[in-house]
Amino acid sequence: MKRFLVFVACCMFFAVLKVHAQTVFRPFRVDVSISADYALVLVSPKISIEPKYTVVQFTVPLLYASAQCDVGIKSDVLTFFEKKQKKVDGNKFVNSYLATADFSLQSGYRPFVGVGVGIYRIKIATSTNQSPNPVVDYGVVKSNLGVMLRAGFVYRDRFTAWAGYEFAGKDEFGSDTRFLSVNLGFFIGGGEINPGYSP
Repeated sequence: MKRFLVFVACCMFFAVLKVHAQTVFRPFRVDVSISADYALVLVSPKISIEPKYTVVQFTVPLLYASAQCDVGIKSDVLTFFEKKQKKVDGNKFVNSYLATADFSLQSGYRPFVGVGVGIYRIKIATSTNQSPNPVVDYGVVKSNLGVMLRAGFVYRDRFTAWAGYEFAGKDEFGSDTRFLSVNLGFFIGGGEINPGYSP
C-alpha cells in the first residue's frame, strides 16, 4: 500500500510539471550585468557574464502561476577591493567562475531566487610603505570553493535587478573574503515567445 501511495504521489508530481507544456519563454539567454560590491566600507565595480538555459517549465498550483528553473555559468570579469594592513597597502582581485541555478515565476515582474557554487580566485597585490623605495609584491593566486546566494526580478522581459551575497573563502593572509553585490543588467536572447499569453 505504501509503495502504491508513493507511486501515485510521483505520478501527480510529474503531472504537475507537465501541466504547463506550452513553452512561454525561449530557453537560452545570456545575462550581462554591472554591479557594485560592498565589503565592509569599501565599494568596487564588477562586470558579470552569465549564459543560462531553462531546463524545465512547470505550474505551481498553490500560486496559480507558471515557473521555470534555469541553470547557467557565471563569470566575473574583475572585482577589486583595497586592502590595508600594518605598513602594507594593496588591492585584492577576485575572479569567480560559478555554476548557477535559479527558480523564477513567469508572471508579473518574474521574481527569482538562486544559488551559485564554484571557484573563486583571490590575488592581492601589495606594496610596503617604506620610503623612498616601496616594494611591490604581486602575491600568489589562492583558489577557493565558494557560494553565492541571490534574489531579484526581471523587468519588461529584458532587464534584471538582483542582490546577492558571496562567500569567496580566505585570501593568502587568512582573511575572509565575503561581500554583498547589487546588480543591474540586461539579457540577450530569451524573451517571451507568445507575448500576452497568461497561463
